[in-house]
Parts: sequence; C-alpha cells; structure tokens
Amino acid sequence: AQRVVLGLPLHKNGTEAEQSNLTRAFGSYLSCAVYAEFGPNVPVYLWDERYTSKEAAARVRSRDPKATDLYGELDADAACIILEHYYADGGMRRIGDDKTERLEAEIVPVPEAMKAACEAAWEAKKVELEKAKERIMEERSTMLNAKQAAMERAKALEKQMELNGTLGLGRKKAKKKKKKKKGSGGGGNWVTL
Repeated sequence: AQRVVLGLPLHKNGTEAEQSNLTRAFGSYLSCAVYAEFGPNVPVYLWDERYTSKEAAARVRSRDPKATDLYGELDADAACIILEHYYADGGMRRIGDDKTERLEAEIVPVPEAMKAACEAAWEAKKVELEKAKERIMEERSTMLNAKQAAMERAKALEKQMELNGTLGLGRKKAKKKKKKKKGSGGGGNWVTL
C-alpha cells in the first residue's frame, strides 16, 4: 500500500459534523496501525465523503432498479467513489465559494503519545519480515539442493546404465539382453538389439 484514504463526513456546507470527530479519532488509531504494519512512508489521508452514499445508491439502482436491500453494496460503492474522487482530483480538494482554490488532502498524523509504540511495532514487523524472507530463501535453497542432488543421481544412474548396455532399452529388452549374455557361454555369435 502507498496510502490509505479515509472518508471524512461533513455537513452539506462543508463544516464538520459530530461524526467528523469520531472519524478523526478513528483516523488517529488507523494511522498508528498503518505505521505499525507498513512503516512511516504510508500516510493516511482524510477525504470529503459528502454525497458519496447518494451517488452509490444511484449506481446500485442503475445496475438493479429492483434493489431494496442496499446495505452491503452501498458502503462498498461509496468507498469506491471516495477513491475515484480522490484520484480524479489528484489528492487536492477544491475549496472556496467558487471552488477554484485547491487544498491538499489532510494527512492524519500519528499521535505523539503513540508514535514510540508505533515505531517499536514497525521495527518488530521489519525483523519478522526479514526472518520470513530468510526462511523462504533457506527453503528455496534446500529445494534447489535437493533438485540438484536428484539430477546428479539421475546422471549417475544413466552412466551406469550406459556402462551396463541397458541405456535406452525397455525393461523386457534389458532382461532379454541379460539372458542372451548368460546363455551365450562365450561361444556363439549373438547379436543383441
């Protein structure tokens, strides 16, 4: 992940609502969790989500005019719309009465009180990821060594079969050839195929 975009509920006039405060508090915890999991270079942004639920409902109804239970689909479509708007505006939101002024999306900072814990969790995660990487490389090396050993055994077996004269013969032909060699007694002119 390169960034996380969190919808910020606002009143129609753009002022903050009661839900905005709850979202900001959640954003702080989310920012800490993202830092702990992905590191300090994955920011969490707040983005205006006004009218996204209405637009999502319109999209769902355009796909299925008879849709009545929109609960699950509505949230998923609204999240998609938030991201679409974020990327369409290049992470800049339009503000002002004439909507000509642009302001970057708001980054949710990791709270200072939680920063040390988030950093420690990220460092532990990096160690865990490095150990997992080493384990995978070790497994890969073990499998490669086993494959090389199997190829060496196959080459040695092929060489032994070549020396025995059984290379390229099926099992029945190889048995016949052995019988003919035993039965020849050294005196006859046997031709083996």
